[in-house]
Amino acid sequence: MGKCRDFSYPLDTVRRIDKGTRVLSVGSSEQYGIVKNSDLPLKETKQQNPQNPYAVARVSQELLAGIYAEGYGLDICCTRSFNHCGAGQKDKFVISSIVKQFAMISKGLQEPVLHIGNGSIIRDFLDARDVCVAYGLLLKSGRRGEVYNICSGTGRSILEIIEILSGMYNIPVEVRQESSQIRPIDNPMIVGDYSKINSETGWEPKISFEKSLSSIYEYWMKHI
Repeated sequence: MGKCRDFSYPLDTVRRIDKGTRVLSVGSSEQYGIVKNSDLPLKETKQQNPQNPYAVARVSQELLAGIYAEGYGLDICCTRSFNHCGAGQKDKFVISSIVKQFAMISKGLQEPVLHIGNGSIIRDFLDARDVCVAYGLLLKSGRRGEVYNICSGTGRSILEIIEILSGMYNIPVEVRQESSQIRPIDNPMIVGDYSKINSETGWEPKISFEKSLSSIYEYWMKHI
C-alpha cells in the first residue's frame, strides 16, 4: 500500500496549509473488477471488486480521499479513469504498442506480424486530450467527495482495433497472440458510462478514436 501512503502526504500538506485547495484523486476502471455484460456500461454506483494489486491500491486511495473529504473537510473529488491513449504514450501500453508495430511494418523494420496478448478483451479507450479536459473541469466544478467515470462509453476489442488500423493504412497483418503477454487475471470486457460528469460539467469526448490512432501513428513514424 505504498501508493496509498504516498497519496496521504500531499493530502496532509493541504490539510495543514489550505483546506480550500481542490484535490483531484485519479483512480482507475480496474477498481470495478470482473463485471457481467448486464452491468455495462458501468456507472459509478456499481460496487467495486478489485482483482489485482493495482486495483486494490486505487480503491484504497479513493477510500482515503473520502476520509479526508468527510473527516477533515478537504475539497477532494475522485475519478475512475478508463484506458487512455495518445501520442507519446510508452509502448508498454497496448494501443501504443500496436500502433508502433504498424509504423515499423510501414517502414520495413518489422515483418507484417503483430504480437499481442489477449485480442478478445474489450476496453473503453479515450484520447488523453479529452481526459485532460475532463480533469480540468472537475478541478473547477466537480463536487466534493464525488466520484466520476472518465470514459468514452464505447468498447472495442484489441482485434477490432487492429482491423481499424489495417484498414486506415492499408497494411494487412498476421496476428499472433502470445501467452507471455496475457495477464493471469484480466477483465474480459469493461465499458463505462460518463453521464454523471456530462450532466454536471457538460463534458463529453470530442476526439474520435480514429483521430487518436492517427496522431499516435504519426508520432511513431517520426520517432522510430
